[in-house]
Amino acid sequence: MQDSKRLLVAVNDSEASHKAIAYGCGMIDGRPGHHVCLLHGLPPAPPLEHCGSENPLLEEILDANLQKKRAEWIKKEQRSAQPMLEKAKVALRSAQVPENAMTTRFASASNVDVLVTEILTAAQADNCDTIVVGRETFAGLDRIFKHHVADDLIRRGQGYTIWVVE
Repeated sequence: MQDSKRLLVAVNDSEASHKAIAYGCGMIDGRPGHHVCLLHGLPPAPPLEHCGSENPLLEEILDANLQKKRAEWIKKEQRSAQPMLEKAKVALRSAQVPENAMTTRFASASNVDVLVTEILTAAQADNCDTIVVGRETFAGLDRIFKHHVADDLIRRGQGYTIWVVE
């Protein structure tokens, strides 16, 4: 393994994500020089809209209120993700990753394509060379109709090492 390694780990509260964190920690295993970016996909935002107004000033106020509600919703979702993110950080600290070598990002998870784009954008922004994702097995018809973030990452993630943990 290189002296300096930058990993992006896509995390949520699934068993597959817990396995991905454990795998990443096992690969780091106390080796110095690692940086880990934890990326959590927020659920799709609830639809927020107003009835509009022909009065430009009132329209501006209504728009500002919507933006405020959206920002509040995002902060609430980020706060609710903190226990899960802290659990991942505890595991990383046990693998001797220092706190100052961990970053946290949030992404939109409105659909698989958007999430994959956000993962790749975050990996590029943090200069990560490895992306770690968990993958759960779909049962029955879900195998036909659903696809995994991991599948799209493998297809679109040229230039990255991608670890898919099942």
